Amino acid sequence: FAVFWVNGSVGQPNTISTGTITGFPFCESAATGASFSVPFTISGSFNSGNVFTAQLSDAGGNFGSPVTIGTLNGVNNGTISATIPAGTLAGTGYRIRVNGSDPSTTGTDNGTDLVIHSTPTDPASASVNPTTVCSGASTITLTATGGSAGSSGGELKWYEGGCGTGTYIGSGNGVTVTRTLTSSTTFYCRWESISCGNSACASTTVTVNPILPVSVYITATSTTICEGSNVTFTAHPTNGGTPPTYQWNRNGTPLPGETGATFTTNTLVNHDEITVTMTSTATCPNPATVTSEKL
Repeated sequence: FAVFWVNGSVGQPNTISTGTITGFPFCESAATGASFSVPFTISGSFNSGNVFTAQLSDAGGNFGSPVTIGTLNGVNNGTISATIPAGTLAGTGYRIRVNGSDPSTTGTDNGTDLVIHSTPTDPASASVNPTTVCSGASTITLTATGGSAGSSGGELKWYEGGCGTGTYIGSGNGVTVTRTLTSSTTFYCRWESISCGNSACASTTVTVNPILPVSVYITATSTTICEGSNVTFTAHPTNGGTPPTYQWNRNGTPLPGETGATFTTNTLVNHDEITVTMTSTATCPNPATVTSEKL
């Protein structure tokens, strides 16, 4: 007697073996999937019009609700161009198999767990504290909100002067660094993953003000007077601010209530010395407080 297999060879059932999948771990985002090739080999005979379909399991390797990731019309060994859909959950136990449609044939899976990672997501914003510093060495704290390195892990990294192209200055959120800054400077942060690239950058700018040299000198309506005569002293500030604060002094002793830009008196005696101490209210004064030469 003879044994026949319908739509197949005598004594040989149809089989489909999924080949080795390369290129993983695969990286996908909410907007972009991951593309790769699925090779397979067959035995037996498939009919004209047959469609080979590549399917993706769930993250545990189960094909209870498989996802179609690519198809190929044909009857011979081949390679299917496949794409893992955007938004597929990250996992480490995915499998892929290839099925045939005519005759209906369920293939074996690839035999190795596949890893799908989510890609980094962008930080929503970045900030620096303080936002304004004086030229020179400054300690600042850099903070970002939102984003992540993705499921493969990674770090939030900070750069000065360029997104990934500037000077690397540290990693982490709320990182405190000391930098020498001479002009307003922009800092950039991005999530850098172990396996799936980098996010876009968020940036923040610190305003750097120049150091202002502070000085003050005084003039008098007269430097030679008769006893009991009025004389008025006037302060002339450089980078005093708007306005500076003053304290007039006689022979090194502060005069109570004499805190204006001018000082008038008729009680001077021979060899009295007048000075003024000024505290600048300007941004970045150096020094903040100075005392004039004596008159």
